[in-house]
Amino acid sequence: MLLEGKKALITGSRRGIGRGIADLFAIHGADIGINDIECDKDTHQTIDMVRDHGQSVSWHEADIANSTDVRRMFDDFIREHGRIDILVNNAVASRKNNFLEITEEDWDFEVGNALKGYFLCSQKAASHMVNQGTGGRIVSISSVHARRVFPNDTVYGVCKAGLIRMAESMAVDLAG
Repeated sequence: MLLEGKKALITGSRRGIGRGIADLFAIHGADIGINDIECDKDTHQTIDMVRDHGQSVSWHEADIANSTDVRRMFDDFIREHGRIDILVNNAVASRKNNFLEITEEDWDFEVGNALKGYFLCSQKAASHMVNQGTGGRIVSISSVHARRVFPNDTVYGVCKAGLIRMAESMAVDLAG
């Protein structure tokens, strides 16, 4: 029970990698906040999976690119779980386009989800963690796309590289 009693919020966790993280954290004793932009059958399966491990679970429908949604999500998570020990930034939505076909809307959509959203969630989580006086952990999922170039991944790659730089800055600013 490596995470026994810890309270973890995982963005983009109704399926895929986020669901896998929620499952592993719950197996190891963490209570889980599940987040995604919509609620569907996958959401209910993830919630049931966490409950089957005997852990408390809460659902937080929120667009992480929207500061109002992020504020509400964290307020609800803290109200339900009492504190936050771990944030896993995992949510991402991608539009794969050739560089010459990327629109401003494509750019704003992807940067909003894969960079701005991680910033908003990290800042809110860090603020709570500092105020709690117990510290915490913020994990942001990046990708090989941060360092390697693939066809039609300009915006995705920029966001993933930006996450690495943001994590480095956070580590310096929050070290104390």
